[in-house]
Amino acid sequence: MKQEQINSSFNMRVWLITAGEFLPTDPNPGRPMRTGLLANYLADMGHKVLWWTSTFNHTEKVHRYPSNTSVDLSSTLRLKLLHSIGYGRNISFARLIDHWGIAQQFLIEANTEDRPDVIVCSLPTLEFCAAATQYGAKYKVPVIIDVRDLWPDIFLDLVPRGIASLWRLILTPLFRSAQLSCRRATAIIGPNQSFINWGLRNAERAATANDRVFGFAYPTAKPGDQEIVEAYRFWKGLGIEPNGDQFRVCFFGAISHQFDLETVINAARQLDSQGRRFQFIFCGKGDNLLTHKRQSEGCASVFFPGFVNEVQIWTLMRMAQVGLAPYRDTRNFAGHIPNKVVEYISAGLPVVSSLSGEFSDILRHQGCGLSYRGSSMEELVDCLNTLRDNNDLRRSMSEKAHRLFRESFTVEKVCSSMMEFLERGVRTQWNKSVQAGN
Repeated sequence: MKQEQINSSFNMRVWLITAGEFLPTDPNPGRPMRTGLLANYLADMGHKVLWWTSTFNHTEKVHRYPSNTSVDLSSTLRLKLLHSIGYGRNISFARLIDHWGIAQQFLIEANTEDRPDVIVCSLPTLEFCAAATQYGAKYKVPVIIDVRDLWPDIFLDLVPRGIASLWRLILTPLFRSAQLSCRRATAIIGPNQSFINWGLRNAERAATANDRVFGFAYPTAKPGDQEIVEAYRFWKGLGIEPNGDQFRVCFFGAISHQFDLETVINAARQLDSQGRRFQFIFCGKGDNLLTHKRQSEGCASVFFPGFVNEVQIWTLMRMAQVGLAPYRDTRNFAGHIPNKVVEYISAGLPVVSSLSGEFSDILRHQGCGLSYRGSSMEELVDCLNTLRDNNDLRRSMSEKAHRLFRESFTVEKVCSSMMEFLERGVRTQWNKSVQAGN
């Protein structure tokens, strides 16, 4: 099938723009994320892909290269890494300056590249989106904004409600940037309808057939046998083994303000006091890592292994019984099936989540998880005890999680749909509407 499509007479030149994802050139790459998966899929299908990103490794907080760098990954896929100052904390003015610098580099370097048929730019960053839509408007190239986080709205959740209006006033330039980018975009896509609706409100227009939902995807390929052996050895060295009667709860993500791990750590202490044999494994790095390590001192059931690679994630999910999604219940995750939830259900893990509203409804209707109020340690303890003590319920949720993943979130389903969407747009209405100035 791949070879037939590679030999197709129709090939697009696609620019994908994002910052913050793992790259295949990283020394310890994590799993491919949304842009990486799409880049590989399009390139495998014979489309020419230029992936614009940053020299700065967002997870490790180090520069990959000291200056702008281009890396050929294959005959159809090239990385273009742009350099700026970097930053030490995720929430900082240095990060905003870094993003602005990368966008300026893009506007310079874009003029040295062959013009694309279509651009797909992730939001965030706001600065990349502004630069991409500026380029698109100048050269009549369709630009698709992929809304992945509600920047800058999410910054309002970081301050008390009493000063949110003042904070919004301070952030006026960022709000205007989001509005301008959405207005200039040819189409707005995202992993859920609420994100698209947010983009449409910024664009001040009604939805069209081009504004589409594309969920997050997760790869299904099994790692190599030797890689799996080494990963299990890694976990054994930490006291986490496939055998035994521990009930394992895993978490993968940034140890940051987005997640309420304090409530989870308190739940772990409560379960310890009840004599329940649980293990809580929080994988990742972030601004709050040291704080949570101090909070968990003396609690033997809590583990912080740090950053783990793709194979270590794969093996831990096969040793765990539950995937934890302890999000702070903010506007950024309303009605959203986040990336990490897709990761969990790919392995058939029931999800225990703190999100309310639409996401809680999704878990209940799909039968693949339980919800608790984010600040309620007691409700979280009840959820975990329910799943530990009811094997039939857990087995049923696991089967339904697998089914939901197969039906909606495999790379083949998501990326093939995105590719067909881009091909159809390039062949038909997008270029016409862009050239007409719409």
